Amino acid sequence: MENNKGLSLIELIVVIAIIAILSAGTVISIGLIFQSDVKECSHKLAGYIGQAKITTMSKVSGDLELYQDASDKDYYVTISSETTPYKIGNSGLTITCVTTLGNEIVISNTNTLKLKFDRSSGAFKYLEGTTDYCNQIKIQKKTKEISIYLIPETGKYYID
Repeated sequence: MENNKGLSLIELIVVIAIIAILSAGTVISIGLIFQSDVKECSHKLAGYIGQAKITTMSKVSGDLELYQDASDKDYYVTISSETTPYKIGNSGLTITCVTTLGNEIVISNTNTLKLKFDRSSGAFKYLEGTTDYCNQIKIQKKTKEISIYLIPETGKYYID
């Protein structure tokens, strides 16, 4: 009998299959990382929208401002009744406001989004300087996108 020290075809196929499975797992993990950033940002933003609405209805003003910081490119929210900005997302995200007229406003350090509420009804007010409402906020990172839909007449919102 000979002592063969080479690889058989079956052993080679098994090694290739193992490498393929590990590669697929890595690709899926990277996709989940992108998804978690977008999901976390959308839930934080929705929470602050609710907080601003409650503040407006119970106090004088709870206007919400969403902006991208010029220095670190991260996204922040401020509520007019508080002085602390809250970080909701990192610089890898893109946040866009879609208005009822179909205009898209990309949030940046020069284009901010100010959401205001009617104190008596809780409904959204027009965007500053327009007769238009923001009815969708899109949060994107690469191919992953989550939207927060705003209902101007009621001040309600939902994540989809």
